[in-house]
Parts: sequence; C-alpha cells; structure tokens
Amino acid sequence: MIDSPLPGWRSVAADAQFSDAAKCSARADRLGRKVRRRNALEYLAAVLVAGFFGFHAVESAASGDLPMAIILASFLPATAFVVWYLARKGRHAEARPEEPCREHLVRGLKAQRDLLASAWLWYVGPFLPSAIALYALVTARVADRVGWTEALGGIAGSAAVTFGIFAAVILFNVWGAR
Repeated sequence: MIDSPLPGWRSVAADAQFSDAAKCSARADRLGRKVRRRNALEYLAAVLVAGFFGFHAVESAASGDLPMAIILASFLPATAFVVWYLARKGRHAEARPEEPCREHLVRGLKAQRDLLASAWLWYVGPFLPSAIALYALVTARVADRVGWTEALGGIAGSAAVTFGIFAAVILFNVWGAR
C-alpha cells in the first residue's frame, strides 16, 4: 500500500460534500422554465403593445393626424427591438455536453442577471423617445387652447404615472438582478 503524499488530507476535508447532480439539474430545469415563462409573457405583452399602438397609429393616420400617427407608430420599432433583444439575449443558456451542471447553472444565472441589470437600456430605453414625443405633442396641442401653464399642469399627473412605471420597471429589474 502507498502512503498518502499528504498525510491527514482526508481528515481535513472530512465534511466536504459533493453537489447532488440531480438537484443541480432540477435547479437548472426550474430556471429554464422560469425564463421561458417570463419570455412568453413578454412576447404576449409585446403583441398587445404593438396591437394597441398600431391600431391607434392607423386610426390617427386615417383621421388625418399625421404627427400623432408617426409618434404612435414609433412605438412599434421599439417593441420589435425589445422582442428581438429578449429572443437573442434572454433565452435560457443552452447546456453544453462538456460542461458540468453547476457551471451551466451559474452561466445561466449570470446571463439572466446581466439581462435584468441592463433592462433600463434595452427594455425601457427604446420606449422613452416615443413616450416623450407623445407627451410633448399632446401638451403642445393642449397649450394652444388653454396655455402652457394649464397644459403642463394637466399632463403632469399622467406623465408622472408613465415615467413612474418606467422607473418601477427599472428598479424591479435591478432588484431581480441582485
């Protein structure tokens, strides 16, 4: 029998435990289901957003209100970008045959963390120019009738709600990324 080159190494790591491959695989599967469910909800939301803004853009164009139609239509490429980005970056990490389960799980968690942490840029950011333009157009039209002070006072509440929702989305995603 050969003596161990490092005497006592077994007693030093007596409490060491290997991770359970089945538990790791279950966690990776659970993450994959959660990501697919989130993406499906986002895709459904994108269809609703595109339908809403697309319908009202066509309606505005049909009534001859071209500036409003253009602004409402500008929400469509923003929506398309969000869907494209989510489809590209938001998928669950593919398992690699040479990769241990734990590394696969960690890689998937890091990818989702990075996606959520940057949501302000790819999720909220594309809608900001359209939202600002929409509020600017509506405010300018109201100001022509009642003056800027009253127009700004009237739009402040809905703008606060809209941009508050944007801020909440950013905060929830940053919180989810931690």
